Amino acid sequence: MTPSFEIKGRALVTTLRLVERDVPGGLATLGLEDPDRAHFEGIFLASSWYPLAPYLRLVERLAALQRRPLREWMRDQARRTARLDVEKRDRAALAARDPEDMARRLPRAFNRYFRPTHAALESVGPGEARFVLVRVPADHRDFFLGSNDGFCAGAFAELGRRARLEYLPERPESTRGSVPTLTIPFVLRW
Repeated sequence: MTPSFEIKGRALVTTLRLVERDVPGGLATLGLEDPDRAHFEGIFLASSWYPLAPYLRLVERLAALQRRPLREWMRDQARRTARLDVEKRDRAALAARDPEDMARRLPRAFNRYFRPTHAALESVGPGEARFVLVRVPADHRDFFLGSNDGFCAGAFAELGRRARLEYLPERPESTRGSVPTLTIPFVLRW
C-alpha cells in the first residue's frame, strides 16, 4: 500500500474511541509494531487526511480479535458510521427526502472518507441506483466493499428501507504506483 491512499481523520478518531471503549487494555494489547504504534499514539484531527495503510493494519487486527472476516467487521462499523452521519455529523449532506435522493447523496458521503478511492453515481431511478467504486486497491477490496456495504445499509435503514447491493464484475485498472487497482460497479436496490 502506498501512502497515496488516504482515510479521513474522522474514521481514525471513531475507531480509536472504539478501541479504548471495547478492547481491554486498549491499543497496547493489539500488538501493533512501530511505526504503527507510534502513528496511533498521535493526535488526529477529524477533518484531516491520513495514510490508509496503518489504519488497514489496525482494523485487520480488530477483526481478527473478534474472529470475524474483515469485510463483515467493516460492514458493521460502516453501518454505525452511517447512522451517526445521518443523525448528527452530516445531517445536512445526508438529509434525504426519499430513497432516490439518498442514492444521489451516497457518493459524496463515501468520498468524504477515502481518497483517491471514490464512488460515483451512474444512474438513479425508482427502486434502483447504479454506482461505481473507482481506484479500489485490489489487495484491500474487502475493506472497501465492507465499508460500502455497511454505509449503504445504514443510510437506507435511517429511511426505513432495506438496501440490497449487487456487485457486478470488477474491472482491473492501471496500477497506481505499485498498487493494482479495480473499478467495481454495483447496483443498489431498495
